[in-house]
Amino acid sequence: MTGTRYRPDPRNTMTDFATRNGFVEPRFEIQDRELDKVTRKDIWNITYAVWTNLNDEGAGYEIAKTFSRAVWTEFFDQLLDEYQNQGQSITKVKHVILDWAAPSWHTLSLLAFIVENDYFDYHAALYEESLNEIFVKHLVGWRFIDGQLVRLDSELEVAAVSEAMEDTRGETAFEGSRHHLKRAVSKLSDLENPDYPNSVKESISAVEAMVEHITGEGVLSKGLKKLSAAGVDVHPALLSGWDKLYGWTSDEGGVRHSTKAIPNVDQATARFMLVSCAGFVTFLIDRSRSRT
Repeated sequence: MTGTRYRPDPRNTMTDFATRNGFVEPRFEIQDRELDKVTRKDIWNITYAVWTNLNDEGAGYEIAKTFSRAVWTEFFDQLLDEYQNQGQSITKVKHVILDWAAPSWHTLSLLAFIVENDYFDYHAALYEESLNEIFVKHLVGWRFIDGQLVRLDSELEVAAVSEAMEDTRGETAFEGSRHHLKRAVSKLSDLENPDYPNSVKESISAVEAMVEHITGEGVLSKGLKKLSAAGVDVHPALLSGWDKLYGWTSDEGGVRHSTKAIPNVDQATARFMLVSCAGFVTFLIDRSRSRT
């Protein structure tokens, strides 16, 4: 199988022509709580294409069969003895994806289930990339990053988090930061029960872990003051900003500490912290690597 066999073309010739000539209004609103019919159609087409291609290949048939049983028993919570064949499962998958009147979180939960559990095996990375292309094309406010679905509607946001994930991959010294970033993404991206306060906590902890790696100081407020001595020069105003941000996470209704009150943190705040902390982690990695 070639790498481009089932990848979608991010351009739609008919739609592009109609938009350019004023017959169709271009989309400006981010799709978050709803997914329109055209978006769902593209998601279904790529999902069906991957599943079909697996069945066309010798080794892929068993993978497709495993996927269809898993989605039947685990995602749809059905009895195994009532499972009949792959067609039975894929029909339910099709219904969830194409039911445009249903809440988007149900469809997104299904896609997250497939990607996060790697059910498409050697097609998984291409499937994830193809879904992201569809999300970009149709202004869907979600992206898959490192196998997890996260609420990000700006390519700059996506780039910041993706770069930090990539920069911390495979290096023992950066494992702490990567661990916290992954947990921040996970808690932010939970479609049914997002945990925004703890996402913020994990985001700032990723910065704290990186500063500790550089300076040996385990408390961020103290470690920031030691960056220069450790050979990492950061403008004082930037350090002051991060020190105040750290102070906010320590004081804001118990984000970083136990409290009886529910921390006042919403999705926008959690997203801002994830993107900001991911960017600062990448910044610190770049600066620390350039030390002489």
